[in-house]
Amino acid sequence: MKIVLNFILIIFCPLNFFGQDFYAQAQNEIKEKDYVEAEVVVKKHLKYNQQDVRAKMLLGEIYAHQKEWEKSSDVNKELVESDENNADYHYRYGGTLGLWAKNASKFQALFLLDDVKHHLKRAAELDRNHIDTRWALIQLYMELPGIIGGSQKVSEKYANQLHDISPVDGALAFGYIEVYGENYDQAEVHYKKAVEIGQSTTTYQKLINLYHKKNAFKKEIITLIEAYQQTYNAEFLQQLLEKDIKTQYLSTRVRNKFQELFRRENPKKDIHLLEKLQLKIDSI
Repeated sequence: MKIVLNFILIIFCPLNFFGQDFYAQAQNEIKEKDYVEAEVVVKKHLKYNQQDVRAKMLLGEIYAHQKEWEKSSDVNKELVESDENNADYHYRYGGTLGLWAKNASKFQALFLLDDVKHHLKRAAELDRNHIDTRWALIQLYMELPGIIGGSQKVSEKYANQLHDISPVDGALAFGYIEVYGENYDQAEVHYKKAVEIGQSTTTYQKLINLYHKKNAFKKEIITLIEAYQQTYNAEFLQQLLEKDIKTQYLSTRVRNKFQELFRRENPKKDIHLLEKLQLKIDSI
């Protein structure tokens, strides 16, 4: 809209400034987990900028942080209505509907289920490379009872699509499917493949969690060490030390060395220490 009168221009200047600044302010509130204040900031902005898509997306996320799934779904529905061909909007709407259904009564969940499937599938159709949508569909069809449409075969179909987009996500997806079915040996094959491809904190953590579930103590410890060597993520050292508190497996000297390593501001791998522990574990 063309603004002619000077006084109108002056009135709207603060709003324009706020429009540029509100996003950073809201994100800061989210970072501090002050979702109520973040909601106030975004709603204030939307009062004068009703068509701001970025603000609506952020408001939907804020509601989701507060587990207000119905409100989040309503906002995401507006996004879909504003652009029916936007895959991400369909994903957001289908995802929040799914979480609403998961926390609703059985009757209400059944009522929402068709829309959940429709919007997630539509997102997958619109964007052949949408990773998050395919993850959501994999989990949805694994968790649903067969009587209302659950199907491992359908989950595997989307896992194959995921593999074509991202081999590491594909391996993780097949691992998830096998864990859900309690086929832990097969899950291990897929998670080890994911580690081989990704060498990331996420891939290692999935494998470590599996070994913990299987009570495979030796494999869990070895993988924790390897994960730290490859990622330098101190979280793996923390897990190793917490596990030792329960098992008292490490010697006092080695334990103290690990604690010293963990306390460093930017911990790096201590080759000698890790190799020594590796030999100790291998001797079991």
